[in-house]
Amino acid sequence: MNTNNPNRPSEPVVEQTVNNSTSWIGHSINNPVDISKGQTFEATSEGNLDDVQIFSNIVTAPGDVVMTLHSFDPQENVWSNPIASSTVPMKTTDTGRWMSFPLAGMHLQKGRSYGFRISSSHSLVGLGEAVCSAKNPPVIKGQEWQFTNGESRGQSFSYFTLTYRLGLRA
Repeated sequence: MNTNNPNRPSEPVVEQTVNNSTSWIGHSINNPVDISKGQTFEATSEGNLDDVQIFSNIVTAPGDVVMTLHSFDPQENVWSNPIASSTVPMKTTDTGRWMSFPLAGMHLQKGRSYGFRISSSHSLVGLGEAVCSAKNPPVIKGQEWQFTNGESRGQSFSYFTLTYRLGLRA
């Protein structure tokens, strides 16, 4: 029987570690449009979330990156208001590294859908991404999303997924 032991390390219960492309957040000097990305997923276990890790392919300049966690309705494609958030300062030396966004204390229910959104108003950051196809579909249930200028409704992409890990303490 698993108990919620704070001394027990978290385990990645949902992860997508393929990284064969780059998905950008933030904005470039010549483009004032702010782009944020999101990723939806289904909790495959019940437990307390420790963190969400993303893989940074490229960090162009130092700056804060903000991650928000949301409940997600997959039938209506609707994101809830944020239920948790984490801000991590990123440096150019973080290029090619897994970056942890602490979200300790959030309880995820098995079978429920959630999503996280990542944004940066200070930098242009390239996140690891997997590009899939009908012949090579994603191994996780969920979609990558793109939002511009803080809009609440974005565009979803079924054959794209961010490179990420969820650390859950069962």
